[in-house]
Order: sequence, then C-alpha cells, then structure tokens
Amino acid sequence: MYQIKIFKNINEIDKKSWDSIVESDNIINKFDFLKAVEESKINDCKFYYLVVYNNANQIVGHACVYTISVDLFIFLKGFFLKIIKFTRKIIPNFCIIKLTECGSPISLGNTFAINTQKEYSRLKIIELIINEMKKIAKENNANLLAIRDFYKKDYKISNEIKSFKFIEASNMPNVEIKIKWKNFNDYINDLRYNYRRFVKKCNNIINQSNLKIEYCYNYSEIIPELLKLYLNCYEHAKEYRREILTENFFKSMNKYLYKKSLVLLLKKNNHILGFAFIVLDDFTARLLYVGMDYKKKEKYNIYFNIFYQGLKFAIENKFKNLELGVTTYEFKIKLGGVIISNYIYLFHNNKIIHFFLKIFKNLVLPKTKLKYRHPFKN
Repeated sequence: MYQIKIFKNINEIDKKSWDSIVESDNIINKFDFLKAVEESKINDCKFYYLVVYNNANQIVGHACVYTISVDLFIFLKGFFLKIIKFTRKIIPNFCIIKLTECGSPISLGNTFAINTQKEYSRLKIIELIINEMKKIAKENNANLLAIRDFYKKDYKISNEIKSFKFIEASNMPNVEIKIKWKNFNDYINDLRYNYRRFVKKCNNIINQSNLKIEYCYNYSEIIPELLKLYLNCYEHAKEYRREILTENFFKSMNKYLYKKSLVLLLKKNNHILGFAFIVLDDFTARLLYVGMDYKKKEKYNIYFNIFYQGLKFAIENKFKNLELGVTTYEFKIKLGGVIISNYIYLFHNNKIIHFFLKIFKNLVLPKTKLKYRHPFKN
C-alpha cells in the first residue's frame, strides 16, 4: 500500500508535493526552511528526508531526520556533572554521543507531516519512518533515536510512537505568549505595577540613550557582526548549549526565508548592541536566537530590551503568538509567557542500553522546575 524513499538532499524532492501535506503555522516543516537548515552546515548534522508514497506515487507522509553529536553535559545536573568534568580531564570526549534525531536542530517542534485530508493509515506511515530511522542509526553508529518535540495536543501521534517501544521523557519546555493586545501600550497597561515599572525602565533606557530599533529583512551585509554577537551568547550560556550557528546559517536563512525571517537590531550610533533572529510563521512569530555585546549588556539592558521589542513587533504585526523557546524561563514568564510542556521519545537499538535508559530517563532528562508568576492584572 505504501512505499518509503530516503533522500539525502531536499532538492531531490518536489517542493510543491512536499509542502502539500504540511499544516499551516508549521514553517519548520516547509521545504524552504529545511533547505535553509540543510545548507547552514550546523554542527556535524547529516540530513535524511524520509518520504512515504501511496500507490498513486503521492506523498502521504514525510519526516526530516538527521544524525548529530550531542554533549550530555547540557542536560545533566549536580553529581553527574561533577563526574563528567572529572572524567574529561582524562577522556576529553566522554559523554559526547551521536544520536539519530527526528525534529529540527534549530527550533522546537516535530517534523512528522502526515496527510490528514484522507483516511491514510497514520500508524503504518509512522512505522515505516521509524523502521528507516533505526536503519539510519545503525549505519551511522548513532544508535540512540530521539523523536521530538511533542506537546499535549499531539497525544494521538505520541501514543502511536510509544506503541513502537519508544520511551516518553520530559524535554525542556517551550514558552509562548498569546497576543491579545492591540498595541504595545495596551500590553504595558495590562501588567501589574512591578512588571510594568520594569518595562518602562527598559523603554526609558532606549529613549534616553538614543538607541535605535531596526527590523532588517535583508541582513546579508551584517552577517559577520551577527555571528560574533551570537557566539558571545553561546559562550556565556549556562543552561543550554547545542547548535553552533555559522555564517552559512544566516546566509541560507536570508536567501530562502526572505520576508519570512528578520533580525531585530538594537543599535547605538550605527553600532549593533544586540539582535534577535525571528522566523515569521503564518500566525506565530518565532524568536529563535539572540546575540549581544556583553560589555554593554548591563548598561543598556540589552537582553531584556531585545525581548520587549520582539514582543512589540509581534503585537504591531498582528501575530497571534510569540514563541520564545527554551532557557531563561524566569524572565520569559515575567514577560507574560506561558510554559508549554514538551515531550521527547527515545529508543536505543541496543536492548540492554534501552532497558537502562527507561529506568534512568528522569536522570538523563530531568523535568524543568519552574516558579510561576502572575504578571498581569487579571
């Protein structure tokens, strides 16, 4: 009834056919986004596109899969971190593993796309994709499989993935702001006093310091500056570090997602103090990365101002949601973000390792504990 084909370059697939089964507000599954990511040369990613066809040679399902080396240091805490730090004095690559992942290396969301217009067997399509993932994992000696990211609304497909003996674990949660304000002043007035005072303080810094906010859709000429500021943030990150962006990332995003991506710039005297890289989906603005001049960070509240201006952009451009991603949860909650639980599904080709993975999943991927805030009056 179905057949599956594997492509190592997305250019080998018809763009219109690929996009035809991708749901709205799901840009990370779109052809152009995946093409931009593939050409970004991020880390040591090796991409595979798994495409399921019916008897009429129509695409009924597809997924983006890649292999990547991951440092477990970014997930573990406490005692386990001490063990890794000590062992790496002797074995530098200790606890750096290679895995086969179904998802996106640069954004949250799963890359399963299945035709929902007809009664195709979703379970069979998922089975074909998973079986090929296992083969890819063995061929690349990347025998830990990870399928991510799933939210509670995805429970149907999540249950089907679990039926193939995948282990469900908590992943780092996402943060999203549901936009309900007509303008940025409405947002400020909706905040309780302490939160409102802090936004005004940040705005005053912009006004009093003559800082300039720019929205740049063609950012090809400032890529070296963007990369330098991004790497500043990467080197200072304490909660999470995985993908290392390159000049190719910004070049390919600017080329293939023109008008669907931009950089929000915070500038003083034509000097870029900080930026946010934002991808524009159908209803959601997705703030994926930030970069900043750490020498000026405190003086101009660069990090906070970047996010406030990102929210202002989303409100003024009538987006329904602003996605803020992982890390710095405390501030994002104060901003008005809602925590969205996120799940990952794991499988190891080695039965013994799979057994222990099931037992110790909460140590490998501990739940993120967060203190909730109530920034709004109501």
